[in-house]
Amino acid sequence: MTIKNKYTITSIIAIALVLVTGVSSAYASNQDNNRRDISPEQRQEQLEERLVANVESGKITQEEADERLAEMKERKISHEAVRTAVENNDYNAWVKAIADRPIADVITEDNFSQLVEAHTLRDAGDMEGAREIMEELGIDKHQKHGGRHGDNGRPSSSCGERDSS
Repeated sequence: MTIKNKYTITSIIAIALVLVTGVSSAYASNQDNNRRDISPEQRQEQLEERLVANVESGKITQEEADERLAEMKERKISHEAVRTAVENNDYNAWVKAIADRPIADVITEDNFSQLVEAHTLRDAGDMEGAREIMEELGIDKHQKHGGRHGDNGRPSSSCGERDSS
């Protein structure tokens, strides 16, 4: 094998590796986007399917799966109560739905209208406007979710509810 052939083969392998890496990255990126694009109902269905698979594989017991399902359903009910309260501009219902979460120490009856405005802006697609209001209120992503991580700093759809994902 000549040196020219070795360089040609090496070049072909390098190009193939670059292509494989690019395709893999594009696929992974698309998978992340698909997770964001699914409805809460589809996400719930996927979680339930994973729980069934985990029970079948012996990773968790049926009792553990049932407990997790019950927790997910409770979070969904709570999330809906918070969202409805904000959409209806009902501070008292919001306080009841939020219970003792940290955001209850920040949002008062006097500034609840700002939370409603942030929610309205977010729903209209004005993420920056919503984020500005949330910052003015002194709410960071951890407070909105009871100290949980994972919303990438975006105002949540629940305006105070823990993320149910």
